[in-house]
Amino acid sequence: MVAKEIEIKSAMRFATGANPQVKKLQAEYQAIKRQFEENKSTIGTTPLSGVGLKNLPGASVEYAALFRDYKFRESLLQILQRQYETAKIREAQDPVVIQMINPATKPELRDSPHRSKIVVLATLLGAFLGIFAAFIRHFMSLSAADPEIAPKVNFVRNALCGDFTKIKGKILRK
Repeated sequence: MVAKEIEIKSAMRFATGANPQVKKLQAEYQAIKRQFEENKSTIGTTPLSGVGLKNLPGASVEYAALFRDYKFRESLLQILQRQYETAKIREAQDPVVIQMINPATKPELRDSPHRSKIVVLATLLGAFLGIFAAFIRHFMSLSAADPEIAPKVNFVRNALCGDFTKIKGKILRK
């Protein structure tokens, strides 16, 4: 009865008394209440009516109380699970509302990198690196002809080429 009362109260939060689901729950509650009243009136007409509750062993009374508590908690858990599932379904059905607080406005002055500056700087940097590479190659070719400096130049060249091949191998493996 308590479980049905809880169900009815939770259904009344989002529905009126005219809702078919609420009417169904109220009818079930009334049926359970009638059955409870009938069971209450028939106590003492069972074959064990002469035994009485005072003569039952304490363990069976404790068992009955624990079993009743278990059933109550089980029905309460089922109700809560149903409510949780319906809440999840409602949450999934509700659309996500995004409200724009301030609309975007176009800036008055353009504040982005100027293409002309980028092109000029890239051209100058490329020219500088090209001239620097030409000087390095010229120096290496002149140094390779000198017998004193040639072993040092070959060592540096081999070291740099070895490092570049290692780096190239790592890049190609990826």
